[in-house]
Formats: sequence, structure tokens, C-alpha cells
Amino acid sequence: MTAARDTHIAIVGAGVAGLAAARLARAHGARVTVLEARPRIGGRALTDDASLGWTWDRGCHWLHCADINPFTRIADRLGFAYARTPPPEHVWLSGRWADRHVHAAWAATVAARSAAIAAAGESGRDVAASETLPPHDVWSDLFAQRLAVLTGAEPDRCSTLDDTRYRDTGANWPVRAGYGRLVARWAAGVPVHLNTPVQRIAWDGPGGVALATPAGTLRADQVLVTVPTSVLARGDIAFAPALPAAHRDAIAAVPLGGANKVALRFDQDVFGTGMAHMTSRAHAPEGMAFQLLPFGRPLAIGYLGGRYAERMEAEGPGAMVARAREILADAFGSRVHRAVSAWAVTQWSGDPFSRGAYSIALPGYAHRRRVLPEPVGGRLRFAGEACDLAHFGTVNAAYVSGRRAAAHALDVPVPADAAHDGDPQHHHA
Repeated sequence: MTAARDTHIAIVGAGVAGLAAARLARAHGARVTVLEARPRIGGRALTDDASLGWTWDRGCHWLHCADINPFTRIADRLGFAYARTPPPEHVWLSGRWADRHVHAAWAATVAARSAAIAAAGESGRDVAASETLPPHDVWSDLFAQRLAVLTGAEPDRCSTLDDTRYRDTGANWPVRAGYGRLVARWAAGVPVHLNTPVQRIAWDGPGGVALATPAGTLRADQVLVTVPTSVLARGDIAFAPALPAAHRDAIAAVPLGGANKVALRFDQDVFGTGMAHMTSRAHAPEGMAFQLLPFGRPLAIGYLGGRYAERMEAEGPGAMVARAREILADAFGSRVHRAVSAWAVTQWSGDPFSRGAYSIALPGYAHRRRVLPEPVGGRLRFAGEACDLAHFGTVNAAYVSGRRAAAHALDVPVPADAAHDGDPQHHHA
């Protein structure tokens, strides 16, 4: 890499935040260089067509808050279909399926406990969600598992204030051809230096910013860093001088939680449910939520969350697959074992360029999320899903954060779709 002193903005990371920042900056005529450590773009947006012979997303899959998500419009423009109607949900008990009365009890439980978490945050209390929950009962384990799958953390690591700020419109639509593929198509025109990890950023020198990489040093007027907070916390990128204490504390306060998937392909339909969601109270809290037959494909996708996802990842793919088969076979019979013809798993916590799944705020520290996007020394800014108060943990958060950071760096008006975090309403627990 040549010493490109004429680069206006250097962007570290070609996930959605970095790509969105690059697109906006290029639209304003800025000279932009995007550096990506991976051999591909997209970050935690990755569609897999090869491992199972059917399309599934290893990372993001749902257009969260789809009625206000910018990627819904992008999907429409690029011809990507998505499902608007939520599929039915089935809950396996011990030896039987939940009937409508049990389903109603479960729905009421989710609503009441989510409201209790939200009430704590709305009152200004930033405590663990577990402090708001009732004594252990028949639904406690399944609720804890549900929260871990949704947020990446169990109730004792979920901040009530963070939850209150999250805006959930209730419209969460899966992308038929894959969210990762949608992101790749949208970003196809952005030039990116792949396989180029940034090792050191000198951000306070008289000549601008200097970014050291194995390919050489890049110089720029501004730098936007969009890599995940858990990667930053490990010190994989050195900063010279060291980051201010406020930013170091903010990075530590909003790590990535744990989330993984187990994908199974079947050579026959053993479910008879059509496209559906399924979870098992009998196997909670160390179980999985399943997406069955997504878009009619002969697949079951199991979702693991929190520490359990991290522990199972450490035990290895064989253990993850065995657990998924065990849960499904308990509900659908031993034919599950005979019908599995292929499998694949994700391992996001061990991925050196992710170190987790999506951002959580540790209880008592949600206020530090606001610090992350604040400029450092006038030349350095951070962007990514962890930097957004209302939609953290989502692709739309990364998108608006990247665009907002680029606009501030260029000193141009912030686009309407990235102007603010929105008014938190509804709650994601």
C-alpha cells in the first residue's frame, strides 16, 4: 500500500457501518479508503449457499424494525423479497405441545416480564434485568433463554436502561435470499482493500492520521473505526496515543454478547409444520429456539444465546449439532436423527474479527454507550451497531451510525435517516 496522503477519510472495517460511511463520503466527493481484515466485505452479514446446498444466513437474517429500517427500502429497490407475516410459534413442553391456553399464558408472561424490565429502565434504574423478574417459576428458564437469544446475554447481564432505549416496532421480517447477500449487493460498488488488518492508528500527529497495516502505512485526514467493541477491547488495534479513558471505559461497557446458529439439512420433512418457529420449555434455559423450514427449505436453524452460546462454541461443532438434534428429536421423534443429511454451525465468539455476536450494555453502564460515537481529538470517530441507542445489535443501527459518523467527519448535514437515535418505544425483552 502506498502512503496515500491525499486520502481524506480512512475507514477501518467493511461491515455495514464502514460501507455506509464510505458510500456517503464518496457521494460527497470525498477521497475514501476502506481497510478490511477479512477476505470479504459484510462483517457479521454473511449468507451461506455452499455448506448445506440451501441459502441460510450465518449472521443477521431479519430486517429488524422493518417498517422503518432503511434496508427494507434497499431490498425493495434491489428486488430482494422478504416475509412480512410471522410464522406460527410452537412450544414443546415435557412430552406434549402447548395448547392455546398454555400459549396464552406464555405470551402473558413475556409481556409482563418485559414490562417490568422496561419500567425499571424508564424510571432511570440501570440494573440487571434479573433484578426485575419474579421468583423462579415454570416460565423462568424459557424466558431467560428467550432473552439470551434476542440480546446475546442472560437476564443478569442485560441492562434495563439499554432495554428501555431500544426501539422495537414489532416488524421483523426475514430476507428470502439472505440478508448477507442483500448487504453485498448494496455495497458492490464500494472499493475495499481486503485482507488488510489495521494494526496501529496514530491519530494525534501534526500531519493527520497514520494507519499501519501489513501492506504499509496509510495517511488520512480523518479515520472512522467500525470494528466490533470486543475486538477493540482486546487491543487488536493499538492507538497512539492511547484512547481517552472515557472511550476505553465505553468500549469495555458495551461488549458483544454471545449468539450462534446450528443449521441442519433434512432429506425429508420430519416436522409437518410448514415455516414455523419452535422452542422447548423442557430444554430451557440451555436450549435453542428454532426456525423450521424457512421459506420452505428443508432446514432447521437453531439459535443459541448468551454464555450458553459461548460455552457450546467452545465445546465444538459436534456438541452443538448433537444438542440441536436432541432437542428436535424429543419433540418430533427419532426420525429426526435419520433424516439429517448435513449440518453447519457458526462460531462468532472465536472469530478474531468479531469476538461475539452483537452489542450488549453491561448493567450499570448503559450510559457509556453515548460516549462511543463522540469524536476523539477531532480526527478519530467510532461507528457501528454498538454506537446507536435505539437499534443497537442490528444492521440498521450500523447503517445509520456509519452515515452519521461520515457526515460529522465531512462537516455536512446528517441525512434524515441517520439524524438521531429515535424515540425509544416498545421494548425488546
